[in-house]
Amino acid sequence: MAATPAKKTVVAKRDDADEEVDAVEVLAAEGEPSTFDVRDETFTLRDQLPGIIMLRLSAAADPKTPQPKQMNAMLQFVEHAVVAEDQDRFNELLLEADPSIEIDEMSKIVETMIEAVAARPT
Repeated sequence: MAATPAKKTVVAKRDDADEEVDAVEVLAAEGEPSTFDVRDETFTLRDQLPGIIMLRLSAAADPKTPQPKQMNAMLQFVEHAVVAEDQDRFNELLLEADPSIEIDEMSKIVETMIEAVAARPT
C-alpha cells in the first residue's frame, strides 16, 4: 500500500498586500525526499543533515538563547538543508525575488523546512 503524502501549506501575509500569499508547501511521502515550494519553485531537502547543525538549532530553541545566536543557528540550518543541486537556485530566489522575501515570509519558510526535517522518521 503506497503511503499517502502529507501536505502542509503555510501562508504568510506581506505587509504591503491585502491577501495572504502561499509562502511554502511541503509535500513528502514515506521514503521519498522531502520537498518544499517557495513561490512556485520546488526545492529538495537533504536526506541527512550534520548532527552539529541540528544540535545548534535545538540549543537555539531555548528562550534564554540570545536572538543573534538563534538567527545564526537558523541561517546555518538553511545553508545546509537544501540539496546541493538546488542551493544556488534557492539562494538566488531568497535574494532576488520580486517582491522581496521579507523576514516574516522567510521565518515561515524556515519554520516549514524545520518541521519537514523533524517529521522524518529516525
